[in-house]
Amino acid sequence: MYKNSALLIAGIFVTMVGSSPASAACPVPNTLTNGQVADATQVMGNFNALGNCSVSTTGSPASGSLPVFTGAKTIGSGNLTGDVTTSGGTATTLASSGVTPGSYSGANITVDAKGRVTAASSGTGPGSGGLQLIGTYQGNGTSPVINITNIPPIYRDLEVRIVGRTTASAAAGMSIILNAINTNIYDLQREYALGTTRNADQYLAATSWALAFALPGTSHAAGFVSGGEFVIQGYTKTNLFKLFRAHARHSASATDGSAYSVVSIGQSRTLAVISSITLTMAAGNFAAETEVEVYGRGNAS
Repeated sequence: MYKNSALLIAGIFVTMVGSSPASAACPVPNTLTNGQVADATQVMGNFNALGNCSVSTTGSPASGSLPVFTGAKTIGSGNLTGDVTTSGGTATTLASSGVTPGSYSGANITVDAKGRVTAASSGTGPGSGGLQLIGTYQGNGTSPVINITNIPPIYRDLEVRIVGRTTASAAAGMSIILNAINTNIYDLQREYALGTTRNADQYLAATSWALAFALPGTSHAAGFVSGGEFVIQGYTKTNLFKLFRAHARHSASATDGSAYSVVSIGQSRTLAVISSITLTMAAGNFAAETEVEVYGRGNAS
């Protein structure tokens, strides 16, 4: 009688802690109800199931580290692996993609399936549509010509920026021609001023250059240079003549009336893509102070 009562009490206890094995955190195999005579096999089965749910640790994880299961019932220290890793702590490190940090212009980009940039390099394309540097050129004091060749046909417009001097003693003229064409295919209107005196002229297919202005020479004070900008619109279009505009300024001294400025607008009567620009001194050579920069703007269409 005593034995049966003890079993009954044990069965009631197990029933209370394991009455819903499907929803319990640690389910037991047998369900016992009130008034039922507990079977020892069922009771021990439930106790064994509860025992199998217990977890023991073999050594404590280090403070601040990640606890991970190192076996079916053991916990130890571990690290994250893969794209994000840890090393003995919870601070994570993102794996390098191999791309050199920095800024890229007209960039060529490779992106993987996870959205990461895995390759990047600066390109020759127009990028966002702003000015993109194509090339730079420097005077060397021994040549009267600067040739800008192999202009890529990928932009909408070209812009040439010039700052320079000549090795000649007196100021000398510098001319610009396109595609090495020095025949009278250029239409040009100019407004120019020397000091306060203003003049204008016009050429209709009557000049062999798209722009001409003077550069100071060796007889002029150090530091004085000529500078200008020359822009060609639609230089890749093969169904239209090439429009250009320019402005330049020349000053050889600090004396009033010595400054010369010119504003020009015109066209080159050619349908060919502009692939080269030639700058030529009328006297002397381009001095070492001369700098030329060529830019592209926008997308060719």
